[in-house]
Parts: sequence; structure tokens; C-alpha cells
Amino acid sequence: MQIEIKDPLGPEKSQGSDIGEVGKKAENLKIVRKRRLINLFLEPGVQIRIGLLSNMLALLFAGTLVLIFYIKMKEYFLFVLDLTELEEEVRKLGWVYFLRTLIWFVGLTAIYLITNIFISVLYTHRLVGPAYALRKHIRSLINGQYHARTYLRKGDNMQDVANELNKLSDILEKKLARDSKKVS
Repeated sequence: MQIEIKDPLGPEKSQGSDIGEVGKKAENLKIVRKRRLINLFLEPGVQIRIGLLSNMLALLFAGTLVLIFYIKMKEYFLFVLDLTELEEEVRKLGWVYFLRTLIWFVGLTAIYLITNIFISVLYTHRLVGPAYALRKHIRSLINGQYHARTYLRKGDNMQDVANELNKLSDILEKKLARDSKKVS
């Protein structure tokens, strides 16, 4: 989750001539939001689409493997049937073997899909979380809140974009301070 810095004086007071001081206070005051399950879904539409696509590909792959396994097992048992006179017993054993293998395969596929969903949510959160924080920072800049900064977690994507946006905030904050001193 991203770390946000809140202005202790509020947006109304931060527009004054002491914007540099407020910015310094805001830098020193870091508020970290606790990680909650609901916070993992910042952009549910995007995150769910990526997870579903990944799982659909996994199911297609698993279905293809089951089909190949079935075809090869059928060929093998037809070959064994040609070599033996115990056709009924071989058919029963073949069917039991196929069903046991299928149960294992379905169980492992279910475990894989659940793991894939979990990893998809966590990975997409590493992509969507920074985008969310950057959009929030841009909205603050649009509203004239130049003291806003974006601090991303270690390992999050778009660290370089966050650093550049923070530099822009510094420049705008300094420019506003200079302009307000000229006016005074």
C-alpha cells in the first residue's frame, strides 16, 4: 500500500505564505494506512479481468492436458485389450485408473487456480496501487496542494514516476513561495 502524507493544517491553511513550513511539517508527518483485504482491490475491474484471463488460460491448458491424457490412455488400453482375453477387467481397471488420475488432476488444478487468483490480486495491486497514488497526487496538484507527495512501497512499480512527480511538487511549492514573497 502506498504511504501518504497528510497536511496537518488542512488545505485551507496551506495556501498561505508559509507553504514551505507546512510542506516540511507534512514531510515529517507520515501516515501509513493499514493493509486490509479490501485495500487490495483498488481497481477491481482491471484486477479481476487480469485474474480471469490468467485463469481462463490456465483452464484451457489444463483441459488440453486432460484431453491429451485421455486420448493416449485410450490408445494404450485398446492396445492392451488386443493383447489379452480379459477385456472386461482391463476396461474396469483402465477406467478406475483414469478416474483416479483425473481426481488428482482436478484437485491440483483447483489448487493452482486458487493460488493464481491470490498471486494475480497481489501482483496487480503492485501495478494498480501506484497508479492510484499517482492519480491522487495529480488531483492534489490540480487543486493547488503542492505540498502533497507520493511515497510508494519498496517493490512497487512506477517508483521513478513517483520521484519525478515529487520533484514537480517541490518545484511548484518553491515557485509558489517565491511568488507569494514577491507579492508581499
